[in-house]
Amino acid sequence: VRVFIPGSWKGKPIVFHADSIDDLDWVWLNGIPVGHTGMENPEYWAVPRNYRISEKAIRFGKENLLAIRVRDLRGNGGVLNAVYLAPEGAPPAKDALWERPRREIRDFDPNFWRQW
Repeated sequence: VRVFIPGSWKGKPIVFHADSIDDLDWVWLNGIPVGHTGMENPEYWAVPRNYRISEKAIRFGKENLLAIRVRDLRGNGGVLNAVYLAPEGAPPAKDALWERPRREIRDFDPNFWRQW
C-alpha cells in the first residue's frame, strides 16, 4: 500500500496500528522491518498491533510503501478492522488506511476477512 506521510510528523514517534491481524504478521515500511507478532505472543490472533516506526524508515513529505505479510494458521484470517499510521498517542487520521465496513458483511461475503 502506498501511503503519504506528512512532513509535519517529522520529529514525532510514528506508529503503525492495526486493531487485529489474524494470525501472524510481519510489517515493513520502505523495505525496513517495522514489527512482527508471532505465536510467542498470547492471543496473537486478536491482539492489537502497535509498532513504532524508526524515523530512518520514513520518507517524510513523500510517498512510502507499506507492506503487511499475514500468515493464517487456521480458519479464516487476515487484517481485521482499522489500520492506520499516526503520531504516537494521536487519533487515527480521517483517511485511515482501512476502516471496518459500516455494515456487517460477514454473513454473506466469503472474502470478508481478506478484503484489506
